[in-house]
Amino acid sequence: YPPAPAASPWAPLAPSTWRAEALYTEGIFHGPRFQGIVTVDGFDPSGRTAATLRALPREALFAQSERPALLTDPVLLDQPGQVVAFWIWEQFDRGHLIFPYRLAGLKLYGPPPRAGERFDCRGWVTDLDEVRMASDLEVVDGRGRVWARLDGWEDRRFHFSEPVARYMLDRRATDLSQPWPALLGQRSNAAGLVARSLALSDLPEGFLTGHGGHWQRVLAHIVLSERERAQWRAQRGPERRRVEWLLGRVVAKESVRALLAAESALSPALADLEILSDGAGRPTVEAKGLPFAVRLSIAHRSGRAVALAGRGDRYAGVGVDLESSEPMTEATSSVAFGPQERALIEGLPADSNWAMRGWCAKEAVGKAWGIGLGGAPRRWQLASASDDGQFAVIPSAALATEQAVGRATAQTMQNHGWVAALSVVPHREAAQPTTE
Repeated sequence: YPPAPAASPWAPLAPSTWRAEALYTEGIFHGPRFQGIVTVDGFDPSGRTAATLRALPREALFAQSERPALLTDPVLLDQPGQVVAFWIWEQFDRGHLIFPYRLAGLKLYGPPPRAGERFDCRGWVTDLDEVRMASDLEVVDGRGRVWARLDGWEDRRFHFSEPVARYMLDRRATDLSQPWPALLGQRSNAAGLVARSLALSDLPEGFLTGHGGHWQRVLAHIVLSERERAQWRAQRGPERRRVEWLLGRVVAKESVRALLAAESALSPALADLEILSDGAGRPTVEAKGLPFAVRLSIAHRSGRAVALAGRGDRYAGVGVDLESSEPMTEATSSVAFGPQERALIEGLPADSNWAMRGWCAKEAVGKAWGIGLGGAPRRWQLASASDDGQFAVIPSAALATEQAVGRATAQTMQNHGWVAALSVVPHREAAQPTTE
């Protein structure tokens, strides 16, 4: 290594507003193996900032090697970039999510330090605009000598809304999705049910579809388990399918977490709630310490996802469906409904898209009973309907012979370009299937 120069001249700074215990819970997202900032020691509006760093153990960085052969300390080199992130938070109320993408020069003046060794970090923000910032940084040892100098550290700034920015940092404190009490209808006060909705239009423009897929990957690593990330990566077809699948997992997990919070003392991290599929393709919820089984249904269409979660000790099944509100074609209607069903739909008030609502009702009831439509919509039949959008749905005689299913109701609604339906099967009804 070349001889270490003395640290650059440094004038006192104003004290930082950041508390040490809040650095990685409210400020930035790094996990334990990268949480090396001890304190943020000061800043000034001209672009200077300072912090105390701590070298962390390097043995656990790679699963396949406890003692990786590293040329230097990658964690200690990452920490200066974390320091300038806190300067952004001190100065601005937006554009404070940043990601590094370029380094002009790196000079090392010593070997990787021992774990626990402390350093001073001094930073100078040299350039700043709406989309980028550049900084020069020094990492100084206890003797006042420079251990590393990082020149031209460049970050990309992202101007997301405060709720989205906070979600990236503290996922337990907020949700991306919104409660959907209207979908619950007459069940809106029923205990043991939660419905939520999330659309691409609820998020900043390009959040999941732009930026080279960067924030889509970030969100996937925040909310998905390792097995779920493998499923997400395996999604084939148009990119929107992968995006809608991820939206569905976000809204489903937030629905489950809201149910657990309302019905118990649990509020787990989303990645600790694993949503998998059983042999019939039905979503299942797995997590350590669940106080009760959770029934779950997910639907997504045209950039929107909805989910319904219910207590498994009260409901044998729950179902939700979502479709575009475009009118159903005559050809589709003739396949989906028998003559009596079509007469029922034609007798309802005009201009409420009853055919599509009837289709959604069948889908939701089929999901609630755990079998879906199975590509044969006439296996389920609309028995009655009311002006408020509630349908009674019964299985055909053939279906009732094949499966232990029975009558169920579905609450439907339409709004803002989509149609949705919800259905639940309480345990007492599941025990007595009928065709009526």
